[in-house]
Amino acid sequence: MLFDRLAGTAKELLPKLDRWVDEFVWNPANPEICFTTADHGEERIFCTYPNLGDSLFALPGKGSMESCSLRR
Repeated sequence: MLFDRLAGTAKELLPKLDRWVDEFVWNPANPEICFTTADHGEERIFCTYPNLGDSLFALPGKGSMESCSLRR
């Protein structure tokens, strides 16, 4: 769920996502949200661009993650 404070509206960001989000970060330099979630027994990082609708892509690599953060 994404809430637009200026417009006062809420929308479901990824209605077709069938996984639980473990951690998420909002990239302040880009309109991008990245999050970790279990994917076929491993932890993966996925990202989406809220202004592009139902866009979702997985970053390469698999394994386990302790936390999620973005750095410049």
